Amino acid sequence: MLCLKETKGELHLFMTHIEKTNWAIKHIDKAKYLIFIPGLQAAAANTERAKELIKKYQDFTLARYLLKLSLLQKRCRQSPQSFKTPYEISMKGFRRKFNGTTIWRNKWKTQIIGKFEVAQIQIKEKKASRMKPEFQYSYSIKEGNAWSLLPSLLDLSPSSLASMSL
Repeated sequence: MLCLKETKGELHLFMTHIEKTNWAIKHIDKAKYLIFIPGLQAAAANTERAKELIKKYQDFTLARYLLKLSLLQKRCRQSPQSFKTPYEISMKGFRRKFNGTTIWRNKWKTQIIGKFEVAQIQIKEKKASRMKPEFQYSYSIKEGNAWSLLPSLLDLSPSSLASMSL
């Protein structure tokens, strides 16, 4: 359960950072219209540069998140799906829309495999077009397969021996 909480926490921080910077990318384009106001032409000229810096920050955040996942994977077995991230990525970083924001996957889920259970996290709903994004998570925990439960089957307590002799 600790692995589930830690993975979910890292995922939430990652998505919050990305969605806040997406909000900034969307709204920085509006600064281009300052070119028509005398004295603010310099600010309008720097909007593209600021947009590129924000995109590079997002790519850095992606690399940092994937590194944290690989460190977490040493303690908690995770499915390879978790390295896909809820956003579409390529070898160079995020895949982007025309306006520069990241592309959200339609379906995304991850699995964490414990000793006796398999936990799954899935994002059901996203309200991210705000400065404070909101995500709705769905969790499901089920018992693991027979091989992971094998140590519990070898319990040789007197009550279990009595039930086996019947």
